[in-house]
Amino acid sequence: MNAKEIFECYNESVKASRMVKPRHMFDIGKGKKDYFIAFDTETTGVDFNASSYLYEDEAVREVNTPTVFGISLAVPYKDIFLLTWARDNCQEFDDTILLLQQGYPKASHNARYDCRMLESMGREIVQPIHCTLTMSRIYWDRRRKHSIQSLTEFLCPQLSDWKIPTDKEIRRLKSQHTRQGYPENYINYSFLPDNIIGPRSMLDSFMCAILYKMLKPIMDEAFAEVYEREMKVSRIVQGIESYGMAFDYKKAQTEAKKIKREALVHKQAIESLVGKINLRSPKQVVPALLKCGLAEKSIMKKGKLTSSRAIIERAANLSNVPKVKQFVSHLIEYRACHKIVSTYLLPLSQRAKRNNNIVYTNINPTDTRTGRMTSTNPNLQNIPVPVSKDQHERPNPVRACFICRPGHAIYYFDYSQMEMAYCGFLAGDLKIIETYKGGGDTYGAKAEEIYGKNYTKAQRDTTKSVALGILYGLGVYEMALRYSMKASEAKEHRDAFMDASPAIRRFGYDLRDQLYHNGYVKGAFGRIYHIPMGDAYKAINAVIQGDCAQIFKIALIQIEESLNRKVEHIILPLHDEFQIETKTYDLKDEKVFCNTVTEQMINIQSLIEKDFYLRVDVSRTLTNWAEKEKLNV
Repeated sequence: MNAKEIFECYNESVKASRMVKPRHMFDIGKGKKDYFIAFDTETTGVDFNASSYLYEDEAVREVNTPTVFGISLAVPYKDIFLLTWARDNCQEFDDTILLLQQGYPKASHNARYDCRMLESMGREIVQPIHCTLTMSRIYWDRRRKHSIQSLTEFLCPQLSDWKIPTDKEIRRLKSQHTRQGYPENYINYSFLPDNIIGPRSMLDSFMCAILYKMLKPIMDEAFAEVYEREMKVSRIVQGIESYGMAFDYKKAQTEAKKIKREALVHKQAIESLVGKINLRSPKQVVPALLKCGLAEKSIMKKGKLTSSRAIIERAANLSNVPKVKQFVSHLIEYRACHKIVSTYLLPLSQRAKRNNNIVYTNINPTDTRTGRMTSTNPNLQNIPVPVSKDQHERPNPVRACFICRPGHAIYYFDYSQMEMAYCGFLAGDLKIIETYKGGGDTYGAKAEEIYGKNYTKAQRDTTKSVALGILYGLGVYEMALRYSMKASEAKEHRDAFMDASPAIRRFGYDLRDQLYHNGYVKGAFGRIYHIPMGDAYKAINAVIQGDCAQIFKIALIQIEESLNRKVEHIILPLHDEFQIETKTYDLKDEKVFCNTVTEQMINIQSLIEKDFYLRVDVSRTLTNWAEKEKLNV
């Protein structure tokens, strides 16, 4: 459908704020193969396990977690749609739930979220349930935004102003209630009258129906395997989100106080060098850097002065001025302290305190262009390791605050050198393949090819950085920034790696040819990746990262099917690692459990058919994440 057809269909559709003869109207679909129900929930908030306020029956009450206060439906009716809106606590809402519990196919734009919301209220929706958000991310893989609003703007701009009345009223209500001293999160969509929220919600479900009609046939024809896998993952993720991770908020608050004192020391050291400045203000930090002796051109990015860490750290490394080195060192330490406290320790402790020592996260199974899973509100995939380069090699206590539930242990199953090994496998790099199969270090093997048998640890680390930079689709300039080197050095290291890896170079050229001929590259697990011709060097990133994401999801499905769900729970899928919490086992049962999970991660059918087996490292903790120890199982 084009924009004009969508607009006309919406205008001609039947819209009702109350369901008229619902049984009769929806019985139209009986016996029709293409019949479905599109639905959308309206909630008091978007962050699970956070308090919010529900406006109901002209009264307001606080609820412990976001609550569904209304549902809209879009149902095919002749050549148009029947659009309805029903608010909770009325007969029409109950009728809507009953319809969603029938065996018809259902479609929601974020099915995982909507189903979890309804299940939290004891209102489970019956399968089959489809997700147009997932379909959109698979089919329009290069789009940055897949919200229903951005897709409406993309498909039918004539309908894209649907948020104006709701946003205008929400701003008015927030302004009014803020002046009266109400909490910041007090106002939400439940405060809007039906004549404002109803049409807005019905348009959401209408666009969901349009997306379903457009994309479901494409999924069936070209992406059936990928889409089925993603929907299985979505249902598994829903359970992971509901379980959560135990967190010692008292320890986190104590550690935050210590780090604040450390940050103060660095702040005072900086003030002794350049006087008092706001260290979180680039407008004040940049002049101070220049005053210390840094040249303007050394802290320029895209024609603008910047105080970003990658830029100033590289500039300080190249500078011979002691004052510059001292200032930048203290500034990076101060920022690291501030980030640990403000981004991790305090927000996580507040969440855990509110939810009985449990931190919950939202896991988005297809949120990146390559299909990698992400974690948000809060992001638990970026929790810093106890000592990391990102935190300037300073110890941090964040992982130590993630603890085992009483009587439980947490096991960590990590794919070893996954991207490098898989790239070697696809490219046919015999050195990488033989080294990996023999249990060796692929980065060390490649460093040996470049620098000889007596390579140093620094040379091995550089080789790993360059290899991952290539696999992550970094250009020379981006690689130089990330790894604090000159652009000329980055190019030199990259060329040396490629000279030692003719198979990988040839693989990259083959992907570029595929991109030039087809306009996209295709992975081994059914996903395609459209890449601008000017970014052809990123093709290798799309295929390696995309295939690794699909391997990870296949393993997730297989692990979930093998678990004893009464005592074993996946608590976090983390990049290339699964964290699983279990009741504490004796040694015999522990070995059986670890071997079972490891087998599910290794036995990827399409890989073992070609005699390629990924390696898995296993660790365990009986206390906290920071104290995990490697197991030999």
